[in-house]
Amino acid sequence: MKMLVTEDRADHIDMNFGCPVPKVTKKGGGAVLPWKKDLFRDIVRAAVREAEPFGVPVTVKMRKGVDDDHLTYLDAGRMAEAEGAAAVALHGRTAADYYSGHADWEAIARLKDAVTTVPVLGNGDIWSAEDALRMVEQTGVDGVVVGRGCQGRPWLFADLQAAFEGRADRVRPGLRVVADTIYRHGELMIPFFGDDGSRPCARFASMLPGISRVTRWGRGAQEPRPRGDTR
Repeated sequence: MKMLVTEDRADHIDMNFGCPVPKVTKKGGGAVLPWKKDLFRDIVRAAVREAEPFGVPVTVKMRKGVDDDHLTYLDAGRMAEAEGAAAVALHGRTAADYYSGHADWEAIARLKDAVTTVPVLGNGDIWSAEDALRMVEQTGVDGVVVGRGCQGRPWLFADLQAAFEGRADRVRPGLRVVADTIYRHGELMIPFFGDDGSRPCARFASMLPGISRVTRWGRGAQEPRPRGDTR
């Protein structure tokens, strides 16, 4: 953290306490770390202390807790606020939920009521601009955080901007725009991966399923849901 701010390598530092992946949580990290209240407080305090003199805001993202019997988000939100976090964001699921079911927007509203001096952001099930507007209306949050919702839909951010500016127009690209964007993406990747076969293209191959999702949706197929989402 100290290196990032002293060497001017960051304009904003977001601390992610929301990861539900077992290889992270089983070691006490990610979404289960806020259960260790003293450790959570010390981490946020140290990060803010190092970043504050350089004017770099530190924000905190988290989940509701370990599971429904071990909820941490209200205490964690208040602690982050007290230790100087510039904003707190809540994904309305527990670590045990992973990405299943529906995000608990009521929990996000409760956090908004509990944290009163810094912005509170909501995360979970934001697939469109209409979802974002509905979350703000229902929970009172100051803004939204988009995660899986932009996977295969990079234009979602322009759509959100239009909605929050109160414009009626929506960003819904047709097949031509989607196809041109994919082609341009491929052109820009050539200098990185090389086109002479000298560099492995495993990373490029890993992106093909995402490209396929975008293309299917551009053809008018049903909007895809990321793997693991049962909504």
